[in-house]
Amino acid sequence: LCSAFELSFNLIGFLAAVFTNCTDCAQNVVSKMLLSERYSYAELQFYTTASALLLQLPYCLLRTELQGLSWGSAPYTLLLVDGLAFHVQSVAAYGLMSLISPVTHSVLNTVKRTVLIWLSVLIFGNSVTLN
Repeated sequence: LCSAFELSFNLIGFLAAVFTNCTDCAQNVVSKMLLSERYSYAELQFYTTASALLLQLPYCLLRTELQGLSWGSAPYTLLLVDGLAFHVQSVAAYGLMSLISPVTHSVLNTVKRTVLIWLSVLIFGNSVTLN
């Protein structure tokens, strides 16, 4: 969806993407260190998920308007599917990271993002220009 409407360059967006890649690389190095010294990938997934829940739950409860929604409604179902998909992706990433170096994992992740962007350009049929 990143190229659903048009491709344009924005310095703030570019810097945000560079920052995201740098923090991703740092996270991979720290995760590999923790995987090799202390934790299994299931334990690492548990602790990162628990800390993310503790940090984000108060904000979500205060700022999200979910009154009147039942547990079977679309937003809850989509959130559940999204959470399960992210969990599977994270466990697979930690499992892969326990087998390869963090640099290889970071390079492969960057290649994956590039392929996804180009596939979205091809699927949505957007023209890519330098303007």
